[in-house]
Amino acid sequence: MISIAKMPHRGWAMMEMGVALLILLGVAVWGTSVYRDYMQELQYQVMAQQGTRFKAALKEYVGRHYDTLLSQAGTTTPVIVTAAMLKNTGVLAAGFSETNTAGQRWQGAVVRSEQNPSKPQLQAVVYTQSGAALPFKGLRFVSMNIDGGGYIWEAGKITGAMGAWAEPLATFGVTTTTGQLAAILTTDELSNARGESDRLYRFAVTGKPDLNRMHTAIDMGGNNIDNAGNIYGQSGNFSKNANIAEDLNVTGFSSFGKRVTMNSDLDVKRGINSDSFVRAKTGSSSVQVGGGGSSDPNAVLMNVTGGEGNGYLSLGGDGDNATVKLDIWGRQRVRGNLLLASVNVQGETCLRADIGAVSRDVSGKLLSCQVDEKGKTTWGQAGTSGAVTRSAVNNLTYTATGDYDFINVSISSLFEPVDGWHTSNALFNVLVNGTAIAQLDNVITVVKMGSRGHYWGYQSTAVAQKMYQYAVKSGDVIQVVYVSGVLHNSSDIQISLSK
Repeated sequence: MISIAKMPHRGWAMMEMGVALLILLGVAVWGTSVYRDYMQELQYQVMAQQGTRFKAALKEYVGRHYDTLLSQAGTTTPVIVTAAMLKNTGVLAAGFSETNTAGQRWQGAVVRSEQNPSKPQLQAVVYTQSGAALPFKGLRFVSMNIDGGGYIWEAGKITGAMGAWAEPLATFGVTTTTGQLAAILTTDELSNARGESDRLYRFAVTGKPDLNRMHTAIDMGGNNIDNAGNIYGQSGNFSKNANIAEDLNVTGFSSFGKRVTMNSDLDVKRGINSDSFVRAKTGSSSVQVGGGGSSDPNAVLMNVTGGEGNGYLSLGGDGDNATVKLDIWGRQRVRGNLLLASVNVQGETCLRADIGAVSRDVSGKLLSCQVDEKGKTTWGQAGTSGAVTRSAVNNLTYTATGDYDFINVSISSLFEPVDGWHTSNALFNVLVNGTAIAQLDNVITVVKMGSRGHYWGYQSTAVAQKMYQYAVKSGDVIQVVYVSGVLHNSSDIQISLSK
């Protein structure tokens, strides 16, 4: 029997493992490249979406302002529209980024088309500027995902996706560098955008509130507007009746050409404006504002009948005296204090039309407009016919609150008792503003007659009166000052200022 020895296969396992690792490494490298391309395509998709949104916003902007842009744009002189302008008009969201991930800035250019000069139309281009230039692969991918998309690969020329069309940048009067993106808005697209702007949609269109907004007056041709909810506006004009089943709330002024009948309360938060009069009536009493029987057509009348008697209250005056603002017919009763806000100075001139009017001075004393002996009308203390009186003991000081013509001084002196024949006196100076104008000596002589030996001592009194003609002015200080005397005890002094 022959035996053959088997040799071991050394090294094959290591070789197989190495080959497997090489294959795995190749797959990893390939997968990384595929993933990188995938992420790059996602970035390009975002650029395409951003360009599509900017193009739609520019289209809506042109549709809204078509006539204005048509008057501003030239065939090679564009109207440049930036993202900020689109945001300000509300056609582009405020958070929209003006640049793509390559740092390229989106903007639009609107020009007149040269195709039909007799019927001018607009065309536009959306394009990017600045930032980093995109590779051809990126330009082709982004342009393929934008409606009407293109790119600038050759200087000065826009090439459509997959080379479908080409247009010089000069057509739109703009320039940009290679590696930038672009998209065309044709005359048809912009004309349709104008039409969309002109149509009024029955239903709300998300993101396009202007489609539900009127830009001119709407003529209903005599037809109704039925089943409306709230109607908001600045003013309303009706040639015939307006029927309101529930409340009418008016926060401003209302004007009516004919009679208005209210079967319930009328609540007005501001005012009622009437070119004639306004009257309210309860039973036999009424309140009337303006005209209608008053002697003054601008008066406010309150007519009260029944009860204790009839009477009128007019807040517009009596018609004969323009200074009268409140005129009352009949007796008046005030159930509280009567506070006079008007302040006058005693002695000052008052109007002849105000004769009998009541006022007060700063201290609260009642004054009335009076006529003096000379026919002059002045404010004087009520009930005194223009005179004022003051009293004191031994010395008197008074500051005049008006103008007067006479100073009347009366002094009643009491003297000490003395037996026998004697003379008692009390001497006083009369001063105005510290200057003596007169002296008044109150003298009494006691004569004792008969037998001696009897005591006849008793207190004696004497009275002296004198009137001085002196022009006293308001603010003058009048004094009666005790100077000297014999057996003088005390004196009661009274002065009276009169006209």
